[in-house]
Amino acid sequence: STHVCHHVFSALPCYNAVEATEHLKAYLEPRGLYNYDPTPIPLAAWRVAKTCHYVEGVEGTQYYKSFSSRKAESKKV
Repeated sequence: STHVCHHVFSALPCYNAVEATEHLKAYLEPRGLYNYDPTPIPLAAWRVAKTCHYVEGVEGTQYYKSFSSRKAESKKV
């Protein structure tokens, strides 16, 4: 997929995207910064819709959380 390359180099002509992706992957992968997920788009969209519901705040780095994880946390208390 050339999606990552498209976001890093948005002005890159599409006909160079495959070759540029190969180079970007060769640079990022040994550093643990390239994570390819082969999940088909409809399945990935469904997973996001079911698990990414909210963020807790607006300060610092935030990660999406699901309502089910919130219920599990409240049961611990």
